[in-house]
Amino acid sequence: MSNFKSSFIRINLLVLLLLNFSNLNAQTEVFKSNLYISDDDLSNFYSSISNDSTQIYFNSNDYYIHAFDKKTKNLSWSFYLANKSNTAPKLNKNSVFVEQHIGQNYDRCIQLDKKNGDTIQTLRINSLQTNPIFKDNVVYCAAISPGTGGAILAYDLEKN
Repeated sequence: MSNFKSSFIRINLLVLLLLNFSNLNAQTEVFKSNLYISDDDLSNFYSSISNDSTQIYFNSNDYYIHAFDKKTKNLSWSFYLANKSNTAPKLNKNSVFVEQHIGQNYDRCIQLDKKNGDTIQTLRINSLQTNPIFKDNVVYCAAISPGTGGAILAYDLEKN
C-alpha cells in the first residue's frame, strides 16, 4: 500500500508540474528582423536588450536600436547606430544610453529620448562599460573616455 501511495503522489506532482509549466514554451513574436542570418554569420551575431515598465529596447544586429511598446507590441521607434553591440542599452528616467559608431575605431555614447528616440546629446565618452548609477543628473560608471582610456568616472549629464 505504501508503494501505491508513493507512486500516486509522484504522478499527482508530475501532473501538477506539467499543468503549471505547460505555458513556458508559449511565446509571442514581437519583432522579426528582415535581416537574414546564415549559420556562418551566427558567430558574428551581436544583440542586446533592456526594458522598463512600458517598452523593450533592442540593440539589434541590423545596426539599429528598436523600441517596442509592451502593451501594443508595436514598434515605437528605431534609431540607426551604425554599430552592433552586445552591450545592453542603459536606461535612466526618460533616457536611453547606447553606443553609436561615428568613424573608424571611433564610437560615442549617445543619450536618446525614450519616448521618440530623438538624440538628446552625444556624450564625450565612447561607451558605458558597466551598469551605471544615476544620482540626480550625474552618472557614475566605468567608461571609456577618448583622452583617458578606461576609467571610473562621474559624468555630469547637464554640463556634458
